[in-house]
Amino acid sequence: MVQSGEMVLARIEQVLFGQPAAEAVAALAGRRDARRVFIVASETLRRSTGEIAAIEAALAGRWAGTWSGMRPHAPRADVIALVEAARAADADLIVAVGGGSVVDAAKIVALALANDVTAVDGLDALANRVEAGKVEVSIEAVSLART
Repeated sequence: MVQSGEMVLARIEQVLFGQPAAEAVAALAGRRDARRVFIVASETLRRSTGEIAAIEAALAGRWAGTWSGMRPHAPRADVIALVEAARAADADLIVAVGGGSVVDAAKIVALALANDVTAVDGLDALANRVEAGKVEVSIEAVSLART
């Protein structure tokens, strides 16, 4: 059954450009006092460039881990795998580096972590709570769009 609805997301606080990603992410983590930064990366960027490794190095002791491999359209099973990885890393800031599926998944992960979602069926319950305006958001997700 197709449902309709509206989801209102947080406002965009800031748009940065013209800075190396590693420098920008490290500065952002410092301003947010993030201690456990978890990177959600495009598999292509992680394999084919040094950009993800540069961000990890710039974060130094603040880097909690990196996950890549999100398939197109952010399948729910991939999202749950990512939620579990971020939870295991005790992430306090999620940084998405990549295209639409990676960015979308990072936003869902922030909601899922804050609302104790642990399984695919929990995503449906979370969607219903979001629509009703009864959702917690205690972890921030930021995006470095690459497409």
